[in-house]
Amino acid sequence: MSSIVHAQPAFNTGDWNTSIGTSFLTYSYGYGDYLDGVPGMTSFEYGLHPYLGVGMFGGVMYRSPVIDDYRYKQWVYGGGFRINVHFYNIISDVLESPVSSDRIDMYLSINIGMDHTDTNLPINPKTVYYIGIGFGLRAYPFKSQRIGFIADIGHSVITPMLLGVTLKL
Repeated sequence: MSSIVHAQPAFNTGDWNTSIGTSFLTYSYGYGDYLDGVPGMTSFEYGLHPYLGVGMFGGVMYRSPVIDDYRYKQWVYGGGFRINVHFYNIISDVLESPVSSDRIDMYLSINIGMDHTDTNLPINPKTVYYIGIGFGLRAYPFKSQRIGFIADIGHSVITPMLLGVTLKL
């Protein structure tokens, strides 16, 4: 009789993950040159179960578009809540661990949030509410398996893709 020993998964019940990152892919809101602003985003997640986590995220982006030789100021603030389904743990359990779920954490997310634009552009400030679906990957290449890298698609309306670092507590 053989027994399978599973390593501690990269995401588990009771884990706290905090991530911070940025991206050069930003939501332009359609005004001027938007390459001058990059968002700063942060997120927190708590593990309710090895397959399920809940959390919140927030971020800010400053832009200064030029229209007709006048430089405007534009701040975009965003935040919301999310549920993450950590499917890499499910795959590891179903296949009885041929995958390495101790270093890799892949998840699908459902995001509920809002972004608010504050600007002196000749438009009214606007607030956008959304529900979205995303995909994320955390990799922990270091021996401690506490510090890693994150790539998250669908994180917020401010940025469709987030790249950064993550810390597991």
